[in-house]
Amino acid sequence: MRPVLLLLALGACRVEGAFTCETDAACRTSTQAGRCEATGFCSFPDETCATGQRYAASAGDGLAHACSEAPLVDAATGPTFDTAVCPTKFAYTIPARPHARYARIDPVGLGGTAITLARTCMYERMGATHGANVTTKEVAAQLALAINPSAPGGRVYIGLVQDPTATAATAGLVNYDGTPAVLALFPTDEPNDGDLVENHAEDWGELLDFGFVNDTTSTEGWSLLCECDGEPMSSLALRYLGIAP
Repeated sequence: MRPVLLLLALGACRVEGAFTCETDAACRTSTQAGRCEATGFCSFPDETCATGQRYAASAGDGLAHACSEAPLVDAATGPTFDTAVCPTKFAYTIPARPHARYARIDPVGLGGTAITLARTCMYERMGATHGANVTTKEVAAQLALAINPSAPGGRVYIGLVQDPTATAATAGLVNYDGTPAVLALFPTDEPNDGDLVENHAEDWGELLDFGFVNDTTSTEGWSLLCECDGEPMSSLALRYLGIAP
């Protein structure tokens, strides 16, 4: 269902019949927090779009009801995403991912399950935030140094999930960007689903010290390490998480 717009006047104006915006605040409705896209038009959360955002009916330039586009990437300089738009809670940074910011999503009041945390993280800034993609040893080690997962209360889920139809403990593991999990980042004899038999007891990922990750259960009550880098959740991860068909 597309949102009915009751847009605030703050930071916005109407030009040639289209509603334009300058800030996200201009895209709030009575029920949803929208986003002011680089085009100057409002978009709202829509899980059927690859970016997680769909333009409002009031968008101009032929964009009304269209899915928003993915952030632009320059081959020479990398992602052009401006981390200044990330919510202020995203305070962790690492050298290996200069275009990204990280935050812990606390399980208190959210039920504490990995799926609830994944949804909460995704909605922090729809189309730009997701569980942290840990795809290299360098990223894993730097994140561990930044958040210290071995400290009391320090353990965190990351953006890693397993295909619920997988028949082997090492099969079907993907990062939230849709790339296959790097099995070299797991300790010896991991992932193993806890008992070396794939029964989907451990379909989620956690960050360990020293540049490692591991599989774990969804009900540990840990925080989730959420990443803000302008990239949406992949359709594959959304399907594995049960958020999208």
